[in-house]
Amino acid sequence: MADFLTSQAAVLHNEGGYTLIDGDTYRGIARRFFPDWEGWKIIDRLKPLVQGEIIQDRKLDDLVNAFYKANFWDKMKGDGVQNQAIATYCYDWYVNAGGNAIKSIQHMLGLQQDGVCGEQTLAALNAAGNILQLLHSRRIVYYQHVATGDHSKYLAGWESRANGLYEALA
Repeated sequence: MADFLTSQAAVLHNEGGYTLIDGDTYRGIARRFFPDWEGWKIIDRLKPLVQGEIIQDRKLDDLVNAFYKANFWDKMKGDGVQNQAIATYCYDWYVNAGGNAIKSIQHMLGLQQDGVCGEQTLAALNAAGNILQLLHSRRIVYYQHVATGDHSKYLAGWESRANGLYEALA
């Protein structure tokens, strides 16, 4: 079964450190969406911070990991994925695209697309074998589909994130 912390290292590499893009964001956690996250108390005490800074604080690291585990890893049933590379790739995509990532994976697997990773989705993902290349192709198509209008400015970054992770895992 897949290990959360192994996958988490890849996600945090992609999410980076502190940024002031559309308000405070730390390790991909945006204050405007999660204003009550406990980590903000630690971050606010340490300001001013440098763009991209990763704070060396064990309690903050634990809060970041707990946030991602509860909001993403557990919801995509990461512990139940048998292949670590597949788990990491799906987890990173889910962090980046939410339920739309699950819908794309479900479509690829020929399942009903409800955006929820239930037992049927998990079983189909595990039965599919090593589908990393197929997942990657589907993810790139998804990004190209949604990168319209104001979102077009994100396409290069999204593709770079997906390509870099794919290359690291393949």
